[in-house]
Amino acid sequence: GIMVQSGHRLLPAPDLPEGLLYPPRSMAGLPAPMSSYVDPIVTPRSLALVRRALKVDWIEGSQQLEAWSEDLAFFGPWGIGMARGKEQLRRSILGPLVAAFSNRSFSVDSMLCEGTICGMYGHLNGLHVAPWLGQPPAPVQKAVRIRISLHFNIDEVAWKILDAYCLMDIPGAMRQMGRDLFAELETSNRAVVQYI
Repeated sequence: GIMVQSGHRLLPAPDLPEGLLYPPRSMAGLPAPMSSYVDPIVTPRSLALVRRALKVDWIEGSQQLEAWSEDLAFFGPWGIGMARGKEQLRRSILGPLVAAFSNRSFSVDSMLCEGTICGMYGHLNGLHVAPWLGQPPAPVQKAVRIRISLHFNIDEVAWKILDAYCLMDIPGAMRQMGRDLFAELETSNRAVVQYI
């Protein structure tokens, strides 16, 4: 985001709006998820829903998105954007990710829920086999580990993921795919300084 905001777009612009980050559409977790305000039955149920979404949608590549609300909002990082509804999530976020990386798996460092608020931090692992964010695969396919953090707000009535917030280390992933965005930014900055 900082690169784009400073006038340096190094990746193709996504077809979704960027830089939008709205609060969750529930009062759960305010001021913070607290055990004393949570029904103890809800937390394991939330964890099971999130695990199922990660396994079925991100790893297996299902296009059904059964764990997600029809009214979902997925807030992705700059370069990916914000999806509203299953079709945008499928077409612009998960579809390209699933197509670009085969043999996907998650290395989860931390996953927890408190009531209907869940978070996960870890790495999405895969073999880079097709273009992702404009970066084509190398002639010899490379294994890539994308550092990722996902946060979920679950609709307790429908029992579906309503809001999701995603952070990805895109510069780190690009470096593993053979492209150093920070070196490109430095070169771009030098060109701007020389021009001035």
